[in-house]
Amino acid sequence: MSILSKLTGTWDCTYWTETNTNDPSDVIHTYSKDVKGVLMYTSDGYMSAMMQHPDVPSYTLGFLQGTDGEHIEAASKTHGYNGSFTVQEPAEAGKSLVIEHHVLMGLPTNLAGKTQRRFAEITEEAGQLYLTIRADFAINRDRVDRNIEVGWKKREPISPIKAS
Repeated sequence: MSILSKLTGTWDCTYWTETNTNDPSDVIHTYSKDVKGVLMYTSDGYMSAMMQHPDVPSYTLGFLQGTDGEHIEAASKTHGYNGSFTVQEPAEAGKSLVIEHHVLMGLPTNLAGKTQRRFAEITEEAGQLYLTIRADFAINRDRVDRNIEVGWKKREPISPIKAS
């Protein structure tokens, strides 16, 4: 099975961690240990990703009618973007796959027009595919440099066509 055929499909987020670059025992779960997230790669080269903290409440007034406070809380606990993607297979064994996400739009909005470079590994356990993605940069959170790692588990495909 090719790298692209393994990658194509829908993935559920299993974790998002940020690890202190100077102390590997200092790990935080950015969107909680119960993070909600979906990552999709299509066969025609597009992708979409969204992660969210599980305690984001529904808007009290209904769909698209949140208060200013509800909008702020939802935005501060949600991260996502979409666009196209390219894959560079490793030149030698033991090296990571490189995936570049070419962002069309996102939250935070300053992701638009940028390329998000990721180092990735696809593994298989008992027939189940797993994807581990690491950012190619460290972020600084509360004056601590941290490496981001996000884990994904591939969903089984479904048929969107309902029999009549």
